[in-house]
Amino acid sequence: MRMTAVLLLAAACFAGCSDDEHPEPAVPEVTVTGDYTLQTGDKLETLTLIGSAVADGQSVEGAFTWKDGRTVYNQIGEYDAGWIFTPADAARYTSKEGVVKITVLLSAEEVIARFKDYFYEDGKVYANRLNSYQPAEWVLAARDARKLLDIFTQITDKPAPMKDNYEYDYSSRDGNCTISIKGSSQADTDHMFGTLQAKVPGCEDLQTVHLVTIDYFTGDNSAEMVTGVPVIYAK
Repeated sequence: MRMTAVLLLAAACFAGCSDDEHPEPAVPEVTVTGDYTLQTGDKLETLTLIGSAVADGQSVEGAFTWKDGRTVYNQIGEYDAGWIFTPADAARYTSKEGVVKITVLLSAEEVIARFKDYFYEDGKVYANRLNSYQPAEWVLAARDARKLLDIFTQITDKPAPMKDNYEYDYSSRDGNCTISIKGSSQADTDHMFGTLQAKVPGCEDLQTVHLVTIDYFTGDNSAEMVTGVPVIYAK
């Protein structure tokens, strides 16, 4: 009888004290910060996650990892990538999962190759340079304003919808390769559709390319535009 009473007392104590002695792990509030940009062909794990975790007003130490860091994106665009926060004190805090937006750009090597393929023929720039131009300034003729947007997309793979006035740009992850365009849907009073600005490794002789109508050349040619400066059209 005495043994039964002791067991019952012990069971009651365990039931009443276990929750206090071994509380459930707290769920931290986790925030991932920063911008995440990859190039095609890169593994997700090459990006370092940055964030913070808080529980009951206290900072929670731990590590951020990608859910599948071996993922490789072969198409440009925006994607949701899964992450995991693992607290250092797993007895006090639970792990947490979430997603963050990443942007995938065309690799710089591919952009440079496409740029050279478009603007160079036999090692020479495929464009015309007027006498009044700077050494790295060139011009191409086009029959419609859409051509400059097509050139930009062809080289960078980034969409560039036509607008009355537009600006689009590409920058490699290291910032060493940049291409931007600025123009409008109608040629301006100088017969210009728009301008491409570029900083491309190995192409230092081509930094500015104007896209213009055929009328742009009238000041340097005869009325029929047969002699004088050649009129080179965009491909």
